[in-house]
Amino acid sequence: MNQAEIELSASKNESVDLFASNGTALIECAFVIPILLLLMLNCVNFGAFIYSWITVDNAARSALEYQVYSGVAVGFPSAPSFTQVQAVFNTDVSSLPHYSAGVNPTLKICSKFNTGAAVCNGTGSASIPSDPEPTVFTIYSADVAYTYTPIFAAFNYPSLGISLTIPPTVLHRQVVMRSLQ
Repeated sequence: MNQAEIELSASKNESVDLFASNGTALIECAFVIPILLLLMLNCVNFGAFIYSWITVDNAARSALEYQVYSGVAVGFPSAPSFTQVQAVFNTDVSSLPHYSAGVNPTLKICSKFNTGAAVCNGTGSASIPSDPEPTVFTIYSADVAYTYTPIFAAFNYPSLGISLTIPPTVLHRQVVMRSLQ
């Protein structure tokens, strides 16, 4: 409005608000809602990531404990086979998002008795570390790898290297235990 229109409308006893804010709330809402949505999606994805991390850690430890503790005392059952250890492991990780038995996550169990060669079962990349007292202990190793894929994987542009949510990530855990021979 120019000065002449303001004077004309003022002479007609109409009130003119030079600082009108009609539609401002709608524009603010249009800016804020996508940001809040992205924040909520990332909270869910981050919670699932932390849950997956803890589950992989616990599953690796429980699989190796089952391998090590079975057969070590009189009256206990003999040492379990890899299939039995894999069943315990699959029970622990079955609640992971995008779980696929034997594919995601993977499990590799290795054992090394005295100075002999390491005996490994399963798939994985880690090797068994050396034991400082190989004549006294048997060393066991469990290697777990899980590819975490976000629950809400929206807003990903891998060709540009841009990800507004957590990108697919490999969670890796290796647990090592020693047992008296």
